[in-house]
Amino acid sequence: MSKELQTVINPEEKKRSCSIIDAACICFEIEKDVLIKGSDREIANLRFQCYYLIKTNTNLKPHQIAHLFNKTRESVNNGIEQMLVQKNIYGHIMRSLRNIVKKANDTTGNEYEFTV
Repeated sequence: MSKELQTVINPEEKKRSCSIIDAACICFEIEKDVLIKGSDREIANLRFQCYYLIKTNTNLKPHQIAHLFNKTRESVNNGIEQMLVQKNIYGHIMRSLRNIVKKANDTTGNEYEFTV
């Protein structure tokens, strides 16, 4: 009899993560479903920004972040790696990350003090 693996996410960490996701959706005027399921490059890049911000502002592991987006751990790791490089090269990526963080802080009343 095999046991099904379950991803357990601390409720507080999930709330923090959802705040980042919601802020990204507001900033870019897209639905959460589009952010999670969208496959074009622009949407994937926004999702990668969320992966990066969730990783840097929570204690979630890549497989837990992957669970939030219904993606693979490898996809999350790839997205985080891309953001680590791109944020230092492309000014628009850093501006985008800052905008998401600002919106997340504003909408949560600075409850979490998200950072880039």
